[in-house]
Amino acid sequence: MLTERTPEQIAALVPHTKKWTERVSRGHITDREVGSNGIRAVLRLAHDQATSPDVKKALAGDFAITWVRSPREAFALMNERGVTATGSHPGHLWGDWWAAVPAYYEEHCGIDVWGGAKEAAMGLLECGWWWFGDGWVIASDRYVRINRDEQGRLHSALDVAIGWSDGAGFYALRGIRIARDLGRSVLAASRARAIALGEPVPELHPETAAAIAQAEPLTPQHIADAPNMEVRRVLLDAYGVERYMTDIKAKLIDEDIDEIGQPRKLYHAKAPWLRDEGLAFVVVRDSSVRNGTRREYSLRVDPKCKTALEAVASSAGIPAHLYRLAEQA
Repeated sequence: MLTERTPEQIAALVPHTKKWTERVSRGHITDREVGSNGIRAVLRLAHDQATSPDVKKALAGDFAITWVRSPREAFALMNERGVTATGSHPGHLWGDWWAAVPAYYEEHCGIDVWGGAKEAAMGLLECGWWWFGDGWVIASDRYVRINRDEQGRLHSALDVAIGWSDGAGFYALRGIRIARDLGRSVLAASRARAIALGEPVPELHPETAAAIAQAEPLTPQHIADAPNMEVRRVLLDAYGVERYMTDIKAKLIDEDIDEIGQPRKLYHAKAPWLRDEGLAFVVVRDSSVRNGTRREYSLRVDPKCKTALEAVASSAGIPAHLYRLAEQA
């Protein structure tokens, strides 16, 4: 029995947690045999621990497990068979965390705290969602791709946020799931912009590539309807800030040249989602050169700014005259 951990065991907790967090945060090719063993072990544990005779009866006996590539295929198969699931399980989304703690104690402290659930927990690492009914289980593979932003939120403007091997997937920006048609429009615009700038883009599943080839163009109305400012910034970047300012008839208030000889421009406009507040952006160019070009990007600033210098300075949180001195230095 462990009563106190050593300094080495305590130090091992951080890298162990990081390792298991990364398991959740990446795509994975499913080992269906291991996954099937895990599903059967979970059902046996549930049967043994059940107190209701009806539940015990429902979980008794063997279950025929059918594997599919994605939740989309799982629901299609249930519809085809005309069956309704009596229960479901999140698979590895539970198994990853279920296994992490006992794995730590086993690997670093030499003690077994699995409580007889090791096969179930480790087997679930190979499963996506799965559904069960009267003697049957339909199990989905894990997703094969997942994209997150720097804060760990589901996000990609260049690919699906989560994708399965059959081409199923969904789109998300800054942790917010977006509609399929809008997602395709964002991908089409963002990828075209990245390619024009000579930046790398991920290879898409053929189904996704075919879909975005037929996507409707991104419009200013999409930007106006964005659910929050973070998503709106992504849409603006995909659309192109200067193009957007032109299309909404924004007024160029001021322009000058920065300390590295690059232009910067301040625009004002009336944005439909801001009611009486004006919209102001300062458009600048990146200080670094990639593939022979400098990327243009935008900063939303206080509409009270009157000059490009004041706008850039305000984004840095300092007065314009001090920012100018810093530039000159």
